[in-house]
Amino acid sequence: MKTFPRLTILQILIAAMIGVFFLVGSQLTIVDHRLGQGSVRSLNDNWVIASGEDESAASTLPLQLDVKENEPYTALIKLPEAFSEAKTLRLRSSMQDMRIKLNEEVVYQTTKPTHPLFAIPDASLWHFVNLPPDADGKTLSMTLSSPYRLYSGFINEVYYGEADALLFDLFFKARYAIFFSLISLILGALGFFVSLIYVRNGDDSLAYMSLLVVGMSFWILSDEKVMQFFTGNHFLIGSISYMVLPLIAISFLQYLKLAVLKRHEALVNMMIVLFLVQFILQFILQVGFGIAFIDSAVVSNTLILLGAGLVIFLLGLEVLYHKNRKPRTFFLFFMVFIVFLLVDVVQFFFNYHTMTSRFSQIGLLVFVAHLLQENFRSYMTIMRSNQEAALLSKLAYRDFITGGPNRAAFERDIAEAISSKRRFRLAIMDLNHLKHINDTHGHQEGDRAILLVYQALVRTFGDGGTVYRIGGDEFSGILAEDTEEQFGDRCNQLMAELERSRQGLAYPLMVAVGSDIYDEGVQVDFKTFFKQVDSRMYQHKRELKARQPLANP
Repeated sequence: MKTFPRLTILQILIAAMIGVFFLVGSQLTIVDHRLGQGSVRSLNDNWVIASGEDESAASTLPLQLDVKENEPYTALIKLPEAFSEAKTLRLRSSMQDMRIKLNEEVVYQTTKPTHPLFAIPDASLWHFVNLPPDADGKTLSMTLSSPYRLYSGFINEVYYGEADALLFDLFFKARYAIFFSLISLILGALGFFVSLIYVRNGDDSLAYMSLLVVGMSFWILSDEKVMQFFTGNHFLIGSISYMVLPLIAISFLQYLKLAVLKRHEALVNMMIVLFLVQFILQFILQVGFGIAFIDSAVVSNTLILLGAGLVIFLLGLEVLYHKNRKPRTFFLFFMVFIVFLLVDVVQFFFNYHTMTSRFSQIGLLVFVAHLLQENFRSYMTIMRSNQEAALLSKLAYRDFITGGPNRAAFERDIAEAISSKRRFRLAIMDLNHLKHINDTHGHQEGDRAILLVYQALVRTFGDGGTVYRIGGDEFSGILAEDTEEQFGDRCNQLMAELERSRQGLAYPLMVAVGSDIYDEGVQVDFKTFFKQVDSRMYQHKRELKARQPLANP
């Protein structure tokens, strides 16, 4: 019969209170204060484009003009009646200088930041321009120029409305990219943390897979034009999509090397070095010499194609020549990514940039989803192995009768105590007459006697050290450095504990004890010291037997 989880009265009450709170609150709504409620309208039709002496009418944005680098071009429009009230424009400059005029009056102009020592990269940015009321009927002009052939002549779409509505609309359009990027960032960071803490078998593939996912999340945020939601730093906005690509490639190749291409380590390492050099040079050329990231993107894309070709060759070699089954599905998913990547590379070289990296994102998402699935399986296998190893290790140091530490644990801990050069008291204890108990009452009763004695020893000495069962009827303790008088009091306490434990038993519980303080500066060696303590225990054992023979318990 299927059972359902039992709910307590408090849980039901809390759930009911939450429901009542929101129900009542929804009925008391007088004013809706949500952001982004205003309408967002397009201002993309009927633009007049002026470039040099040429002029075109009734153009629709976005628009690509045939304009040379650094050549200014202007788009003009007569503002409609809606601009009788104050409005905000949402514009985007794609590595362009931008100047906005209203009837020849400059109302907004971009300014690229400068640094006295380093060259700041150009960046594609969103701009929110506030227009005054009574702007209807006035002419709005937008003058653009770019030092890059890829973006010269390009005019992005223009929207207007209230500022919060424009911002919310931008967020809503990019919601899937933002959601996926943030989830990827969290999963990547979590995976990297897990690989550092839990994966201890020398396999770093999870760490590099996690770095790949983190790098991909930053790349998508930048490529989807939403980095300004998270930072206003001009340098980061203008550089992150270029700088993160070689890091993604390095993490990916390192993962491949560890996961499926161990046989080809030298070739993969060579490619990793090339990407590392490219990363360093790209950064130095931009920051030190002003050679733009986008100008070195040709090298990046060429390296990516070379790397992809090498990976395809090596994976094919593994599958077809070495008959390695492991890379087979890996190879198929990678080929899907390569097909999408080639589409974007072709678009880049042909200056078609409205969909730049969109196909690569789709291919990469499919491929990374496969990698995550494989890594999850691998991680679960590793976790199971680690758990089994931890259990075996725990069992190796655990006595199966008492549940406490055994002889192996004693030898491990005594070695640590000696190496730390600290003084401690060693106690060796022996249960008298265990053979008689086993022969007369059975081994089950003998095991019971062992457990009762161990529990009495723990109650007596446990707060000052650790008690071990080191043999059939032998116990030991690594204890605090008590005085002889203090230790004697504990032994008296032990006798009382044993007397209470034997109530109802048909046999006595007697324990012989020998002990001494170990001090490396005084003792000759631990082996000799152990024999001395063991002799004291046997001396006490003989005294107990003489005082209370088995025949007269």
